[in-house]
Amino acid sequence: MASPEQRAANRANAQRSTGPKTAEGKRSASMNSTRHALSVPVSESLFAPQIQAIVRVIRADCDTDAQASELARRILDFERNEAHWTQVAVKDALDSEGDQAREPQEDGAVVQLSNLLERHKNNLPVQTTFTTQSTKLTRKERGEEKRFISDFLSLQRRSAELAVRVARSNDEAMVRYQKRSTNQLLKGLSAVAASRAI
Repeated sequence: MASPEQRAANRANAQRSTGPKTAEGKRSASMNSTRHALSVPVSESLFAPQIQAIVRVIRADCDTDAQASELARRILDFERNEAHWTQVAVKDALDSEGDQAREPQEDGAVVQLSNLLERHKNNLPVQTTFTTQSTKLTRKERGEEKRFISDFLSLQRRSAELAVRVARSNDEAMVRYQKRSTNQLLKGLSAVAASRAI
């Protein structure tokens, strides 16, 4: 159980993390739910032709036009999620094939930079430098070169970690949307089977 001091610290920390503060940050955060439009409800105005086509197919199985229309929206929402899921899966498969083709070069570059960093740390002669044109380095130039390479490798590592976190987050969001649309469709079908309003 948290002590009163811990609860006070938690409240103080929560006050500092209240979301974006700048206009740009607020604008960016406001667009989070519309990246793929799966959170936007299936509306009659946007999807009228598709809804009517589905209603014509399922109307005989429903008690009322309203029930058929609501079930059609749920079917359309499910199909929209399925289409997006398939599109993302195909894109991911193509990207992973491209990543596998690029991987040896990227790994080779990291290995070469790591080896170069080790040569600098051990004060060995080098053939390549990034911060100066000379390969005969003073102690200061060697220090700058080590910092430059270390920072670059660190940035590349953080970039790869961020890409993994973003991909994992996107996958989790897709699963949530998929579950929601599946549950809504199942509820609608159960309601039709029980002959009650959705």
